[in-house]
Amino acid sequence: MKDFYKHIEADEESTESTIQAAIASKSLTLEPEVLDAAKFVLLDEQRRAVYDRNRQVLLTIGALRSHLGMNLRPFWARADARDFTYVSAPRRRDQPTDPIAVIRAASGGRRKRVRRRWLKRLAILVVILLVVMAILRWS
Repeated sequence: MKDFYKHIEADEESTESTIQAAIASKSLTLEPEVLDAAKFVLLDEQRRAVYDRNRQVLLTIGALRSHLGMNLRPFWARADARDFTYVSAPRRRDQPTDPIAVIRAASGGRRKRVRRRWLKRLAILVVILLVVMAILRWS
């Protein structure tokens, strides 16, 4: 999905006449497909309402990906989505760049490790009990 407002350099609150003027001013510089699609979507009230809602979702996702450091990576490399990609500020050295590390840090990774430790201990205990039961049956 393209960000038509960005391509025609108009605001989301622009009126229909302002959008028509912006499309007319960009008619020589933009691709005809983008201009036709912008006219089709932005000059119809119902289509524009749906487009604005979907655009807001993509803007939110783009901002979230930017905060997680997931810009211009294989996760978001499609050309269609580049309109909603943000360049974030340079990262500090102590900030993790790996998205998985960011998620672990935010979710309290220590608690999960403790749970895993208990699961390992429980699994070992179950194996020991099964071995003891097998030995008792054979004897």
